Amino acid sequence: MNATPTPEQIEKLPKWAQEHIKDLDRRAFVSERSLREYRDSLTPSEFFVEEYDADLKKMVRKYVQTNKIAVERNKIHLEIILRQDENGIDVTWWSEDRLTREIALVPKGFNSISIVGKDQMR
Repeated sequence: MNATPTPEQIEKLPKWAQEHIKDLDRRAFVSERSLREYRDSLTPSEFFVEEYDADLKKMVRKYVQTNKIAVERNKIHLEIILRQDENGIDVTWWSEDRLTREIALVPKGFNSISIVGKDQMR
């Protein structure tokens, strides 16, 4: 016995039942996606975000399953790419318009820089 009704079987049902089935399908899809995202966030990877969890009263890591991540702020785009073939890390950055806006790397301290637009330099 097939537990999943065919589209033809669903069409024969009252409108309220069709809508209810659509709603259940949507909820199942959202739940499965949320569960997958939650599991991914617990699976260690090379990219992660550390955030304070007020319930646990400690910093927690949420992992991101990818080999490339991007950040955009103040019209500056930054990408970090893990090189699978070389086991290295590439960092690239550019301005929003890519041609005219200059970007500066400003030393902030030991092993630390800020990436800012020329107009943001002090």
